[in-house]
Amino acid sequence: MPKLSKTQQQTADKIIKIGQEMKKSNVQIRTALKVAYIESSLGENKGKNPTSSARGVYQYLDGTWKNHEGSRDNDEDSIRAFYQDMQKFEDRYDQHQEERQKNPTGGYLMRSPDNQIPAGVSREEYIYVKHHDGPNAQGDSFKRDGDMEKGINIFRDRANRPNGANEASDDAMRNHKDSPARKVPKRQASIMDYPGMVEVSSYSRNGITVSEHNRTRPDGTVSNNLSYLPKKT
Repeated sequence: MPKLSKTQQQTADKIIKIGQEMKKSNVQIRTALKVAYIESSLGENKGKNPTSSARGVYQYLDGTWKNHEGSRDNDEDSIRAFYQDMQKFEDRYDQHQEERQKNPTGGYLMRSPDNQIPAGVSREEYIYVKHHDGPNAQGDSFKRDGDMEKGINIFRDRANRPNGANEASDDAMRNHKDSPARKVPKRQASIMDYPGMVEVSSYSRNGITVSEHNRTRPDGTVSNNLSYLPKKT
């Protein structure tokens, strides 16, 4: 398990605190921690990227920051911006999965192969790719071209490697004084640790209960399934 530096834990504490203030679930907060770890090593490398305009905890570019308020050099502004973006990406992902369940052979999101999220891409992988490549990369499509494949592979590699983002996010959650994970005596296994292991999360969106089931395949990829309980009438 990685031992987080003081700077990393301080950044993680901000991500957790703001996530709790914004009523985010632990699953969503862990995703935010993982992306920050991959992008800037949880704030240790948040200075301006020497090869691009990216900077800050989430390495926003000039173009991807222009629709946000405040300064991306301010940790709190950058963290809130990411959570706002993450909500939009989650909505898109859930909308696609719900449409696929209702009408697996058609539907407005399914008419073009360019608008299909490839099978096996989990919600947090989708969130990372949309953040990494820009929220409007290739419109609202998700082509499996080189750039998209590269983003997915970056996330999977940096999340699942020893001392990677999965372990760092667990460590950060457990070390945060107000986190329920602090009560866990040892690291909770990630779904990526063992083939066939299942992680289930449940949350409410617009009055609809959404349950997410992530299952790890032997090759390390993740299957992602959603089920919906409609509003009571």
